[in-house]
Amino acid sequence: MKTRLAFGLLAAAAMLALPLRAAQDGADADGPLPFDALPADAASPFGGMAISPTRVVLDAGGRGASVTLYNSGGAPVTYRIDEVELGLDQQGNYRQLAEGEPAPWAATPYLRFSPRQVTLQPGQRQSVRIIARAPRDLPPGELRSHLSISSIPLVAPVEDKPAAAEEPGKERTVAVTVGLDYRITIPVLLRTGQPAGGTAIEAALPDPEAQSPALLVTLARTGQRSDYGVLRAYDATGAEIGLLRGVAVLPPSRTRVVRLPLQGDHPPVRLTYAEEDAGALKGAVLAEFTMP
Repeated sequence: MKTRLAFGLLAAAAMLALPLRAAQDGADADGPLPFDALPADAASPFGGMAISPTRVVLDAGGRGASVTLYNSGGAPVTYRIDEVELGLDQQGNYRQLAEGEPAPWAATPYLRFSPRQVTLQPGQRQSVRIIARAPRDLPPGELRSHLSISSIPLVAPVEDKPAAAEEPGKERTVAVTVGLDYRITIPVLLRTGQPAGGTAIEAALPDPEAQSPALLVTLARTGQRSDYGVLRAYDATGAEIGLLRGVAVLPPSRTRVVRLPLQGDHPPVRLTYAEEDAGALKGAVLAEFTMP
């Protein structure tokens, strides 16, 4: 007898880094709660999995933070929460660590997550608490780990139908459907010893490989921790012709090259890198650059 199995595909989400603040402890109840509408700051790429916020910053002596999971789909979902370590490439993008590669920047030894697994019915939410347990005498700096939240595939129930009489020589087919495994990974930054920030724009050159106008902008971290903000380009009239949100130069990297798309017919003459809060409002200018 031959058996045919039909399985779902495995899908993975790109790491997100949106300018969002972590909720403080006590913002949500401990158990699953219903919600009326999806928050504006939630990331919901697919599969009914939504997460808010998508970037967490902790102080070594702070109260901790929480990340809220939402099941905005139409079926129960079990989520698994794990910590992972990721490196950075020369462009400042996340990468998998090589086997045996150390992660001296890891915040995991000083972090505690709870719960590690939760099942949510449609329309329920659950807070995942993140607490920092770092010694206060650590040198000033910024440690980093990631929180990986993935849905556990569920096997669809088999329909209860009476078995039909088998014809001699005919193969029997068994179909099993497995749900998709969705995953999203968010950074958790632990700042120790009151580190100072600082970022500079070192260079900006036209992107020779871009099909539409764009700049390759080199950012340099000058402080002990990363800044987090938005990169803008302006033409000679002062009009904004380029915008890139959620930009940071994370330790241990000192520089990062980002691609800034441009719009309009006028060339850029000035760039700024500024802080930006969760409401996407313009904040303090951290760095400026004048095109040569």
